[in-house]
Amino acid sequence: MRNKPTIKNDKLFKLKQWVTIPEAARYLSIIWGENVSEADVLMFAADDRLALSINFVNCTVALQIMSTVSELEADIRAARNRPHIYFDKAIKFKDKVDIIEGVWDLLLLGRGPGIIKKSFHKLTNGPIVKDDYSTGIFLKGKNKQIVALQENRPMTLNDLNKTIKEGMDSYRDPPDYCLSDELPDDSILVIRTDALMDLQKHLSQRTLSGAKPIDNREERTYLNIIGALLEIVTGTFKENTFTSETQLREFISEKFDDLRGVRPRTLADKFALAKKALNGELD
Repeated sequence: MRNKPTIKNDKLFKLKQWVTIPEAARYLSIIWGENVSEADVLMFAADDRLALSINFVNCTVALQIMSTVSELEADIRAARNRPHIYFDKAIKFKDKVDIIEGVWDLLLLGRGPGIIKKSFHKLTNGPIVKDDYSTGIFLKGKNKQIVALQENRPMTLNDLNKTIKEGMDSYRDPPDYCLSDELPDDSILVIRTDALMDLQKHLSQRTLSGAKPIDNREERTYLNIIGALLEIVTGTFKENTFTSETQLREFISEKFDDLRGVRPRTLADKFALAKKALNGELD
């Protein structure tokens, strides 16, 4: 009997560092023996099951963030809860901007979820996605470096003269740039082959063991939900009252929308499982 095709025994795949969204859908269709669409791939990314990356074909400008992903999440949340704090002042940036290119992972912070959502609805001819007023495109590199995409403000005559006199480095200070909310036109949504292999490995482990172990991302989702509930019960929002579970879920989704796993659909699923656990209905 012929073995079921896998990513690991595809020689061409192993030579690639990344694939396009259509290619990722084709590979997953082969592995799972069922049709996987480009929209499905984007949904896996939106649900944080598959890392979506951006391939910057040409060089672009970014500012390094001197924080971990967890610290960055906390800084963004603090800026949202305190309107008097300027968003870019709440984040620990490096002094100089960097030039980046190639493939960088898109973090589900700031504009990240919206980029995936817009791509999904554009692909499926869905409704126009309205601006949710999130700010910043945050990326993670191979060496775990975290950056925020930047765009330069229009160069003035003084800037031009200074650049001619002192060189391009004089125009690479953060005050000359601001957070970018749009990807460059020459950038491409891609999936790293390592990310596809991680997804395959994770699903294979579940199939072989017959169990559903909690991976790091799922654990982070549960911790974020617990943290949001603690903030509502004992923290900033303890004075709020809710007349229904739906109202509670919508409140969490709105106030903590920068956290992984607090989208309404995910909350509904986790709350349903939690109630079953309390009633002893889970194995």
